[in-house]
Amino acid sequence: TVPLVEVVGTARAEGLLRQAREAVRELDEGDGVIVLTDMFGSTPANIAAALSGQGVEVAVIAGLNLPMLVRLLNYPGLGLSQLVEKAVSGGVEGIFRCCGDREA
Repeated sequence: TVPLVEVVGTARAEGLLRQAREAVRELDEGDGVIVLTDMFGSTPANIAAALSGQGVEVAVIAGLNLPMLVRLLNYPGLGLSQLVEKAVSGGVEGIFRCCGDREA
């Protein structure tokens, strides 16, 4: 199972960062870890950004969406930096305006 660090309104940043560091250590198999968060600048993204420099290569991607996640799952053989690029491109390229082209 993949460790999940749940950020709720009553949680303290120090405790969340400790949980996140433990999760990264648990997940790392020597190739680094990708951390997915909601929007840039949010508490989860800020905590994830604080994970760098802990002896494990950590790549943080904010703005998680389903196309990004699908890309991550479909390219398991790529290295960390290539996988990050695939995920980000999937996230960006997976956003479309499907209808509502008319002006109000």
